[in-house]
Amino acid sequence: MDFCHPFPYTGNVFGLGIREHKEYIVTCKSCRRDVPVGVRDFPFHSIDVTCPLCGGKDSYRPSDVTTGCPNPLVAKQAKAAVR
Repeated sequence: MDFCHPFPYTGNVFGLGIREHKEYIVTCKSCRRDVPVGVRDFPFHSIDVTCPLCGGKDSYRPSDVTTGCPNPLVAKQAKAAVR
């Protein structure tokens, strides 16, 4: 049975527009920052992830993958690379 939360963004009680977007992340083995994995579904096998901040490419096991928010510096660098 799949459960999909009806509100993907959570904010504070007063609704001031603060959003938290959770996604699958790993901790970069080089710079130790939280990096987005880049997949929508949980990976059940090892995946290769390249850190947009330091450029380190490493392989991560499913046990290394968690949910959370990527580091703001990493997210900013990833957005700049897409443009």
